[in-house]
Amino acid sequence: MLTWACTDNRLAAIAPFYGAAPKPRKAIRRMCPVVGSWPDKDFTTKAAGVLETELTAAGIPHDLKVYPGAKHAFFNDQWRAYHPAAAADSWQRSWPFSPSMSGEGRRARVKELAGVRAGPRCSPGTASCWPRFCAPCGRPVARTAGW
Repeated sequence: MLTWACTDNRLAAIAPFYGAAPKPRKAIRRMCPVVGSWPDKDFTTKAAGVLETELTAAGIPHDLKVYPGAKHAFFNDQWRAYHPAAAADSWQRSWPFSPSMSGEGRRARVKELAGVRAGPRCSPGTASCWPRFCAPCGRPVARTAGW
């Protein structure tokens, strides 16, 4: 999912559970907003740090969290690795990106993620717009050459 988010303009935001950081790293600059959840006892955990650095540098809204004590499959309540607290928190953080949520709710969550990184009010296609969404106003924006 993380690599797909760097290559597909149709994705407005993603909420991955685990996953490796895309390569080449410069591809991350084209990623849509991300709410990501990782267990701290997993082979993919270091991806959260790589993504935090790259997404921050690119100015892409994100909310990444590593859950202490959680293992791979922490969200699966049918496995021994199930971690109720991590599962509940990760669901609460990611549910606004579900397809069933209204467009207005999604825009509000993207604006919340953008926080102080929000630039001046945007004009679609300008450098002040985030890929896919304008951080200040939450409107969808077209991807342009150079993004």
